[in-house]
Amino acid sequence: MIRLLVLSFIIVLSACTTDDILPSRSDCILKVEFEFLGEENKKNRSYNKLITKLSELNSSLYDVDIAAIRSYVEDGVLYLQFASNCEQKSDMGRLIVDIALSDLGYGDYFSYQVSDKRISPGTKTIDVRGAIWRD
Repeated sequence: MIRLLVLSFIIVLSACTTDDILPSRSDCILKVEFEFLGEENKKNRSYNKLITKLSELNSSLYDVDIAAIRSYVEDGVLYLQFASNCEQKSDMGRLIVDIALSDLGYGDYFSYQVSDKRISPGTKTIDVRGAIWRD
């Protein structure tokens, strides 16, 4: 009887591949849309400072693990692709953006919205691949 249980357990475990555990890249991509509220001639410089600050924060915040950041300054769009905790991507995205805006003193210069839509990886969004995603 014990052998049968052990054999059943091994069969069940072998059926569970890492693909069942790993998130897809789409599960981990977050789109953030910004509106710059300051003087137009300061938009690009301010936006680039914000992107730099987000990168710096990513390396210092324990719970936020962003694998890649891709920005489209002219459109005010930022894509974040998370490496872990993808089910919390919206909360983590808001957290890191709020901290960056606060640290830079840009709270009055930017408003932003986090999209709840599923984002497909690609050349027009963000397209980072690796062993931490199933696709």
